[in-house]
Amino acid sequence: MEWSDSPIAKYSLFLYREVGWDTINPSGQPVLFIPGNAGHYKQARSIASSVIRQRMDHSGQLNHELQTLKGVDVFTADFNEELSAWHSQTLREQATFVVGAIHRILGEYDHLPFQHRPTQISLIGHSMGGIVARLALTMQDPKLVDVVITMSTPHLFPPAPLEYDMEAIYNLINSQQVNAVTPVLVSICGGVADTQIVSDACSLPPQYTSAGVGVTVFTTSMPGVWTPVEHQAMVWCHQVRWRIARTLLYMGNSTSRSEKLLVAQRWLVGDQSLPFTPHPISNSDVIHTFIVTSQNMTVTAQPKGFDWNDGSPVSNVEWCPTDSVCQPIPHRWEAIPFPADDSAPFPLPGEGCQPGDVAWVVTVGLPEIVGTLRLGTRSNVEVSRGPHLTTLGHIFQVTDMSPSIHRTIVPTSSMTSALLIHDLEITLSERCVGRHPLVRACMFDTQHGLTECRFYPISNRSMGLHSHLVSAPFVPISPPGHRWTLDMFEQAGCTTERFALTLNPYLSLSKIVIRYRMALFAWICGWTVAVVGKMIGSVNTSTKPSLFADIIESFARRPVISAIGILVVLVMLQTAAQRVPVVPFLLLGTTEVRFWLLVPLFASFTFALFCVATMILATIFSGLVVLRRGFEVDRDKKDTIESTSLASKVVPAAVIVTSVWIFIPKELAFVVLYLLHLVTSLRSASVDVQSPQAKFNHCVLLFMTLLLPFNGATLAVWARNMWAGNPFPSTHNVLPIIPIVMLVQARWTERKLTSIPMIWRCGRGMLNATAWACFLAGARWTSVVAVTRAPWSSSSSSRSPAISTTGSNDILSPQSSGQHIEHRIPDASCTESHIYLSLPGGHQTRFDNQYLLDHCRCSSCLHAQTKQRLRLLSDTSPETHVSAVKATRTGLHVEWAGQEHISFFPYHFLHRASYDPPLQPRDLQLQKRILWNSKIANDPPTVTYTSLMPDLSGEEVAERGVLECLAKVHDFGFCFVSGVPTTVHGTVALIRRIGNIKETHYGGFWDFTSDMSHGDLAYSSEALPAHTDTTYLNDPAGLQIFHLLSHENGRGGTTLLVDAFYTASILLALNPTAYSHLSQLRIPHHASGTPGVSLRPVISQPTFSHDERGQLAQVRWNNEDRGIIGDGWSAEDVRDWYKAARQFEQLSRSEDAEYWAQLTPGTVVGEFASSAWPESALTIAVIDNWRVMHGRSSFTGKRRMCGAYVSADDWRSRWRSLQSRFRPGQSDDIWDIGW
Repeated sequence: MEWSDSPIAKYSLFLYREVGWDTINPSGQPVLFIPGNAGHYKQARSIASSVIRQRMDHSGQLNHELQTLKGVDVFTADFNEELSAWHSQTLREQATFVVGAIHRILGEYDHLPFQHRPTQISLIGHSMGGIVARLALTMQDPKLVDVVITMSTPHLFPPAPLEYDMEAIYNLINSQQVNAVTPVLVSICGGVADTQIVSDACSLPPQYTSAGVGVTVFTTSMPGVWTPVEHQAMVWCHQVRWRIARTLLYMGNSTSRSEKLLVAQRWLVGDQSLPFTPHPISNSDVIHTFIVTSQNMTVTAQPKGFDWNDGSPVSNVEWCPTDSVCQPIPHRWEAIPFPADDSAPFPLPGEGCQPGDVAWVVTVGLPEIVGTLRLGTRSNVEVSRGPHLTTLGHIFQVTDMSPSIHRTIVPTSSMTSALLIHDLEITLSERCVGRHPLVRACMFDTQHGLTECRFYPISNRSMGLHSHLVSAPFVPISPPGHRWTLDMFEQAGCTTERFALTLNPYLSLSKIVIRYRMALFAWICGWTVAVVGKMIGSVNTSTKPSLFADIIESFARRPVISAIGILVVLVMLQTAAQRVPVVPFLLLGTTEVRFWLLVPLFASFTFALFCVATMILATIFSGLVVLRRGFEVDRDKKDTIESTSLASKVVPAAVIVTSVWIFIPKELAFVVLYLLHLVTSLRSASVDVQSPQAKFNHCVLLFMTLLLPFNGATLAVWARNMWAGNPFPSTHNVLPIIPIVMLVQARWTERKLTSIPMIWRCGRGMLNATAWACFLAGARWTSVVAVTRAPWSSSSSSRSPAISTTGSNDILSPQSSGQHIEHRIPDASCTESHIYLSLPGGHQTRFDNQYLLDHCRCSSCLHAQTKQRLRLLSDTSPETHVSAVKATRTGLHVEWAGQEHISFFPYHFLHRASYDPPLQPRDLQLQKRILWNSKIANDPPTVTYTSLMPDLSGEEVAERGVLECLAKVHDFGFCFVSGVPTTVHGTVALIRRIGNIKETHYGGFWDFTSDMSHGDLAYSSEALPAHTDTTYLNDPAGLQIFHLLSHENGRGGTTLLVDAFYTASILLALNPTAYSHLSQLRIPHHASGTPGVSLRPVISQPTFSHDERGQLAQVRWNNEDRGIIGDGWSAEDVRDWYKAARQFEQLSRSEDAEYWAQLTPGTVVGEFASSAWPESALTIAVIDNWRVMHGRSSFTGKRRMCGAYVSADDWRSRWRSLQSRFRPGQSDDIWDIGW
């Protein structure tokens, strides 16, 4: 897709199309696929192709079942296969691109009518693409995204926590609070087959699941998949992509968040998680009858020739206590794998279930053991049935030999740990004939919204049972909300005699090692740093230094034992203080007593690995020393060590530091320094391996070796991007590299080493502190190991599109809260007439000097209290010059020539005020309004009277209620208020809560019947077509609020509401010329029916009025009050206007546009009636008279109405002031006024 103003030029955006299946222009629900670490944009093809081929049959016609569903358009981002898991800056750049891509994609639908244009987009992220999607949500309005589906995404903690800024990103996305606009979040996890991420991290943060907007599902639980899925296979596994595609099709046709969540539960978790809706048994159903043998019965049905993806073949279950009485009985049904060959291993990793290998299990609970069951199915099925038995414990022996079709075993809580694996051993009956039983192991965690099930065929070998997340390392302890269940589905000819569940220590140990792979690295680094400290201590002695092997041997005696003892004490304290927020993330992240022994075992194991790694490194180093001696020429050993001059040390150091400051990444400088120091170490060791210089160099080399992975990961990303021609701006902070330069360039003699003991003692103390930091926090926050990756040197400070942690997409955000992330300061310069600003992301703009001086808001230019200008225009001339300009972290400082005057402008103001060129539209929030049609009757905006009145709900709650009401009026053009007292006093009190009553020739507050007391059809019983009020005033009323107090001895008077903005958008799409005529030709209106009243606006206005940005701002439509047109028009204008006006009127009177609601005493209307309130409860409507047209049907009887007008200025002022008071992101400072 062409995109000239892409925020990140090196990335691209594509739209997936299949020739012969798709149209060129998109017209369905937009979906953006975001690839993960080293992922390719073409990975989207699997899901996109499945969407198309499910919706269309092979002849190119719409699928009969899905023909009513809207299509799905899959877009995909090309990130050049960058390594985002290793580099936080890459994640931020990709998130910035996704934010821009969302707006770019929505702009692709401009060819559609307004009512058919999508307003939201769905995001699919694979692996780290899911983190990119969630990070993008923090950088923009989340209302633009309705669903985020992630596949194999590590949500809770990063897979490679080697960077401080990577942790900052995770802290940001996992601290987001759920609110009304938070999109549905679905996490699909691969389970044990996914070895690239920790499966525990795949679960969603608990705030999403507890709020009912998120769901986590493992592929072992997904119907039709029922198997673990490898990390890369997640995007192409047929069963997984089929389910995701079907989910997208149904979500695209769901309007509310709750509906989308139900769709996710249906297609990804399974229908058994949804409430059962009974279907009557029809004559076409196949009926199966069974005798009731137990209160809890289970029926297994295997359909023949039935597509199980279409739903359950079971239509209903009836219980017949007697032969003549049958009644539907509540039941639950679910699909289970039913492989044709039950002796073959199943399920195999990466292979799902075939459509024919499925059975349906129906579970029924009966009041008593009597009568029969009638099962109705939609196809022929093979049926078996029996009792459903429940057993508690780890071991049981079957004593009742009656056949059971379904056994449920509830093990004890010792199974609930993600670190343990249990063996399940089952003994079958001796005379087992037919199909073997099937076991399903399920873990339910209500805290994290997790359902994980695995199926096992019973065979002669034991089965390994395990889970994720529950009691997992580094997961904060949660209240009891998880349980294990084992279900055995048996056949009558082959039942279970014995069941045993035992711990498998060997498999558990292997899982612990895999789970703590990053902890292994961190603790080995801790031992390394501790030994380096010991070595430095031995250097600062008067005796001959010890050999490195001797130091390790002495260290392994007392220091290691003492350290392990301290770690045991710390893990005991951790268990006692497990409720403290940070404690569960320390040590190995376990807070249970049964895992105390794990810490000393892990400490011993990592120390042994450290010794092995040291021996390997020493062997390699010794080999290099021998090799160097073989090439060494004869020279004086003293010169070899000490002949270096001061210049030979200072000059290389200055060159390296300067290179980092100017152009090379500090990671590359670190590798260069490592190689230089390796050469220095080899040279000193070849002279005298036991000299203080050689020993010191060995210490530094070992220390730098353990830092290589932290610098190497970022360097690998940098090198790969350089090779691909897409280099990223690297970090140019020289502070972290200076200590390494000093260590490498330190070439001291034994005398120099021992002459400054204070330095060595401080150095040893710092190393010991670093070692304990590795033990305490390194397992979870591995970045703590990298002392050269301190917060101030995080990659977030590099020259990339800056991102605010508060939700803005760059440094220009006016807010600043949460964790501080450093960003590049924009570049600023000035000429005689302009100030130039280069913003993050490559955007540039400029301002006239006179413009900035005119908008200065210092105390000399703007009154602090009244917010009014104090500077005259004559004080700002085109010859205004700037003497100096300076860009800082907070904003732009401008010093004006010839004046003792310095102005300050924050970046968010400059970004919004930019005009040459503009960097963003000056959003007045008109474009965020929600257009609606007659279907709004299903869920109209409504508030309650109690929530608006301070004497009923308290002052602050009532103010928030008024904000909610006015926000709905702004978004929808109206809002109903329910539960209003049917009195004049109650109505007046309500209106005054919203704004001041506007006086007109009708008075202020009106209380009237159809007595024609005023010369207006509103005072009659005649029908009124849709119109806006007071078109004859220079300033038409902003809000119209009316209340039906009573209606006696009559019928009719149904209220009509029409969204004029909606019908105008249709007219614009169908006939832009007609829209243009109604926007340009001015129409006079008048009010002349009341004696003594003759109203006409001084300046006539067109039907459609627009703001300075061309957005529709007001509709004036009242055919009854329209005056004499044609003044100053041509003959063609007259004909064109009539044609355009008729078309607009026809659109406004269509069934699609009209919403009818019958008001009764007690509801104030603010445009529609809520489905939560019956029509008999509708009383008051609050209507935006500049947008929504109203009318009524004719009526009989006596009908009493009351109400009033509120000016547009008053209600919008009230709305904005309440926004500033309550809404996050709305501030009341001097830079937020005057827009």
